[in-house]
Amino acid sequence: HARGKGEGEGAGGGSGGDKGGDGSSLRSRGGDVGRLIRRCELVNAVGELERVYFRVPDYCLLLTEESKQELLWGVDRETPGMQIQELFERADGLTREMLLQQRLSHSALWQLVMANKGIADNLVLSLALAQNAVIILRFSWEPPHGSHLEGLILFENYANTVMGSLQLLACIVVFLIYAIQKGPLRLQRDFKEATGYDLEELCALPLEKWRLSYVLLLVYYTMSDTQLLLGASLILSSVLGLTLSPLWFSTHLLDVVNKSADLQNVFMAVTLNGRSIAMTALFGAIIIYLFAVVGYATDGSIFMLGNFPDPDVPMCTNLLSCFLNALNEGLRSGDIGSFMSPTTVDDVGGYAFRFAYQFAFWAIVITILLNVIFGI
Repeated sequence: HARGKGEGEGAGGGSGGDKGGDGSSLRSRGGDVGRLIRRCELVNAVGELERVYFRVPDYCLLLTEESKQELLWGVDRETPGMQIQELFERADGLTREMLLQQRLSHSALWQLVMANKGIADNLVLSLALAQNAVIILRFSWEPPHGSHLEGLILFENYANTVMGSLQLLACIVVFLIYAIQKGPLRLQRDFKEATGYDLEELCALPLEKWRLSYVLLLVYYTMSDTQLLLGASLILSSVLGLTLSPLWFSTHLLDVVNKSADLQNVFMAVTLNGRSIAMTALFGAIIIYLFAVVGYATDGSIFMLGNFPDPDVPMCTNLLSCFLNALNEGLRSGDIGSFMSPTTVDDVGGYAFRFAYQFAFWAIVITILLNVIFGI
């Protein structure tokens, strides 16, 4: 049995001998030393409690708060013993992060950037709210021509330029912090899980052992980093907002996802089952395609969209249009029969086909498949 504690939590109590010195002498060395001293209480083979003191490497103090919280809440907290097992599994990645932080901490520029990280992070959403308030005012109200209120238009343009420039700067800072601090670690973790190689080992490989799949994996894992892509898209939106139209600044409101733990949990719940949802959606598209094939092969002319008082619009002139319209109109309206020309019961063959075709689409696609997707 073992318990790990910081020296600041006290060194007294317990039976058995102290390994590494007396607790009171350690406390007398001051708070800085105390931060680097930890103890472990062990029950030895004869049942005695022993207290072992050990020094923590300096870089262990550099683990970011985000990583601490991710580790604290990301491990399996239900299964006994899994917390320790998952800690060991994540130890390599955490060590890499702390060593990277140690290297970065030697840079005065990096220290300056990190000192203003909170300001830049909060500016993105705060400026987005202010910018979009100005945008709503600008594109919803037009002062009378010749009115002295036309000066407000110039003020709005100036305000958007100033806030847009600050927005661009804040987005660049936030993007660089993530790209330097977290991006490489995530890329290395995913790549090692897929290939068994660290990036350092990959760079040291001889040319004949390189595979095209390694390059494709590096590109794939880089492009699948949603946080990295969001940061890059916000920078692009800032540039477009300054050069083309201020309406581009509306995309910065998406930064609310980074500020809300509840929204992050919602997206996490979706992305955890993303593969299942994607495969079910693909299967649904295949089923709709089969319905389109049956409809086109039977009689494509019965697929007509009413456009009164203008002539009806044919919806199945070829197989592609039949599939796209079945996918669009059939899913949105929930009834593929909404763009099929009606017939009477006197036309036994046509009525029977429409009944079976429309009912099967409703039962298989609308009722079963959509509920499966929504239930995943």
